[in-house]
Amino acid sequence: MKKISIFLIFFIFFLILLLIPFHPFSLGQENPNQPVYTIEDINSLAAFKSGMINYNNALYQKAIFYFKKALSYKSKNFLARYMLGFSYYKSGFLQNALFEWETLKSFGFNDNLFLNMLESIYFQEGNFLGKILAKKFTVYQQMHGITLSKSFFLWPLGMDIDYKNRIFLTGHRSNNVLLVRNGKIDKSLTPFGVSLGYPFDIAFDKRSDFIYVSDYKNNIIYKLTYDGKILKKIGKDFKNEQKLNGPAGICTDLSGNIYVVDQGNNRIVKINNNDQFVFSFGKIGKEISEFYKPVDIVYIPEKRQLIISNSYNNRLDIFDQWGNYIDSIESPEIIEPRGLFYSGNDYLYIVTKEKIVAYDFITESIQTISLGSSELYEPYFCLLDKNNNLIVTEPYRQRVNFFIPQDELYLNLDVKLERLDIRNYPLIIAYISVKDQFGRTVYGLSDENFTFNENESTIKRLNSDYSYLINDYPMINLIVDTKNSMYNYRDKVNEIIEKIFSIDKSIGYSYFLTSNYEQVKSIKNDILKLKEAISSKSTYKESTYFDQVFYSAISSFTQKFVKGGIILFTDGEFTNSSFSIHSQNDIINYAKNNYIPVYIFYFGSGNGKTFLKELAVKTNGYFFENEELFYPDLAIKLFKNYQSPLYIVYYKTPYPYIPDFYRQVFITVQYNGRVGKNWLGYYMPEE
Repeated sequence: MKKISIFLIFFIFFLILLLIPFHPFSLGQENPNQPVYTIEDINSLAAFKSGMINYNNALYQKAIFYFKKALSYKSKNFLARYMLGFSYYKSGFLQNALFEWETLKSFGFNDNLFLNMLESIYFQEGNFLGKILAKKFTVYQQMHGITLSKSFFLWPLGMDIDYKNRIFLTGHRSNNVLLVRNGKIDKSLTPFGVSLGYPFDIAFDKRSDFIYVSDYKNNIIYKLTYDGKILKKIGKDFKNEQKLNGPAGICTDLSGNIYVVDQGNNRIVKINNNDQFVFSFGKIGKEISEFYKPVDIVYIPEKRQLIISNSYNNRLDIFDQWGNYIDSIESPEIIEPRGLFYSGNDYLYIVTKEKIVAYDFITESIQTISLGSSELYEPYFCLLDKNNNLIVTEPYRQRVNFFIPQDELYLNLDVKLERLDIRNYPLIIAYISVKDQFGRTVYGLSDENFTFNENESTIKRLNSDYSYLINDYPMINLIVDTKNSMYNYRDKVNEIIEKIFSIDKSIGYSYFLTSNYEQVKSIKNDILKLKEAISSKSTYKESTYFDQVFYSAISSFTQKFVKGGIILFTDGEFTNSSFSIHSQNDIINYAKNNYIPVYIFYFGSGNGKTFLKELAVKTNGYFFENEELFYPDLAIKLFKNYQSPLYIVYYKTPYPYIPDFYRQVFITVQYNGRVGKNWLGYYMPEE
């Protein structure tokens, strides 16, 4: 019996060894599961464990405390210093993060994944606001309408793209509208047996969930839902000179107005957000403010201008929103301009009779876009998707072309495994950001793009999703800057808050006043106290806790695993005391690195306008001023449509519970020939 017992003990021990596969840990071959003997190593390991648990619970300030404590016992604890850098990074303290990572390099640590990650951060931070123009593309996919067995199209023309990177395409002669995902027809939005006449172009309402489609044949504009239901036929009741004649290109502005290229009448028609005719401008001719077969129109929100492709006059004409002529763009490169697409980075893409060119608003220059060996035949419309791919329609060839920038074909992806949520162990939920070398999020990935390894075992059953679908508890923090100068705008602020609160009751709201660091309260169903505070002169102070309040407003989201956003009311009148604890860069980085969009309602002309605009841009929020202040519903729509650039991938770990055991998770992402890798670790939760 004694021999059998000894045999069983060795057999069980052998099984345990099999369940704990050895893995060569990346950082200096450190393995937290190896035995430690000195008191310094024991204390350093214990602090490191606490740091990892707090980091994966998004308690970054506590994680910083414990990782620093681990380093106080052992300064060359590479894992602790690596994670201390990430904790600083997620807390918005970029310079502190870079210092720790540079220190890691000085210790002789040369892990390739770490060095690639560090290089990408330096590049992206230095070029975040830089303009990016891809000049050379190569075709990677073509979609032929007549070869499709289902949802076919004939004469593909106008397109538009939504915030989910979905493309909506008009089939001019197949009388339909199609939804395109990842270069493939997903479905037709036109019910069987329903004809949309000759749909020419398509545009989204930027304030409401509507789609507008111009019908060239029936001289109307269809107002559709996202699933293709016809809500209204705009223009059917227009009288006399209001009637449309061959509506072609269309666009919308931030107020929900529609601008239509009325090609048969050689004019532009403005329709308000109540679907009513407002006015028209232009007539046939070759002189200023005259058109000869115009094709497309685009709205430039930063300039509040309209640009029209005046096709047979071989030029682009620029007007304001009221139809007043501003200027024209003419060049030998612009021959019969057709479709227009504004990329939002000071470039306007122009489809001409034979090629695609880009106009730079800053230098006022035109550059030809190279498409490699591909030759276009009578292209008509183009757009750039969120992955910077160029899509071009060729109606005469019944073809839609998908081009990828050549300089991105073989470059690595920037992948960050940002957090491992193990609260529901053995279910592991990974939060992953995937970006290109310019820091732009790569959209459209699915399960087959991800490979996970936990220690040496490949995880075979993965489920991935966009994080915007995990949106059960959306929350917005309202921050009211209560510096003395804001007292003059109290009535406007209260009016906007009243509108915001009435728009969507499914969103949870809390408020912060910058004059009172402790006053952080939920609005729930009662906003009277907030409005009373805003109306009271005693609320406003000469100096405020702007930076501390803003930082706290961001922190309130990071630990709740909810979709969060911030709406700020301010005139930008800042003093040195406004940023006594946290710098402007700290605040921008903290919101940006935790994917909290900031929507700013700006009053006055304070010295902080540049900072506030940068805050809105870098966090994918929006900067409201002037007449836009009275459209708070747009802020709520932008927030609801906001897609956090994180992928959520979850799986069940194959390993049993082992206390105090550290596991490393490695991830590989592959997309269009590009590869990115990263890793993160976790400790088993206490049972």
